[in-house]
Order: sequence, then C-alpha cells, then structure tokens
Amino acid sequence: DIVNPEVIKIGGIGGAVKVANICSSFEVDLAFHNAESPLKTMTNLQLCGAIKNIYIQECFDEFNADWIEELFPNYEKVKNGYLSIPDRPGLGISINESVAKDHPYNKSNFLRMFKPGWENRKGASGSE
Repeated sequence: DIVNPEVIKIGGIGGAVKVANICSSFEVDLAFHNAESPLKTMTNLQLCGAIKNIYIQECFDEFNADWIEELFPNYEKVKNGYLSIPDRPGLGISINESVAKDHPYNKSNFLRMFKPGWENRKGASGSE
C-alpha cells in the first residue's frame, strides 16, 4: 500500500510529517502528490530527505511553462530519473522576484481537467 497525500492540503510540512508517522506505524509507504511548481517539488524533496518511508516522488517538470526556469534559477531538474535534495538554506530554492512580477496571479491559470486539451496542460501556469 502507498499513501499519496497532497502536502498543501494536509497542513503543510507539519501535517505531512504527522501523516508520515501514522503511515510508518502501519508500515505504509508515501509518495507525496506533486503536480504543481518547482517550489512544491522542493518542499516535497525536503520531506523525502527527512522521512524514512518514502516510496517515490512525483514530478511533472516537463509541463512547466517556459518562464518557470527563470522564476526559479537554482532549481535542479530531474537527472537520470532522480532529483537531488538541496543543501541550501530553507527549502533550497530561490525566486526571481522580477520574473514573478511579470507573471502575476490569475485565477484562470489553473488546469481544468477533462476540458478539451487538459492533457496538454492548456491553461496551466498561464500557458494560454
């Protein structure tokens, strides 16, 4: 059995640790859900480095908008199927604030599953 929790919906890092402890007591592995941004990936990676019952980490970087690489300049991509856990302070990622200003929040930028083109991530990350 594997539990696939969404860190941003279970109380963040603290909630994820609680879920991991419960899973561990039942010998159940975790695979944190991750279909968002590199910031979420880095959060999950820090958890992966601290929790023993991790099975795998999801990552959907290939669907990121082109400007995402500029937004997170020191984000390390998947290499040979693996992500490295950063040893930089905090979550291990920095944000280019000038790029962030060029791409303000827009509630219409969310992926609308099951609408035509959802599998191509149309509408996600401001891609449409």
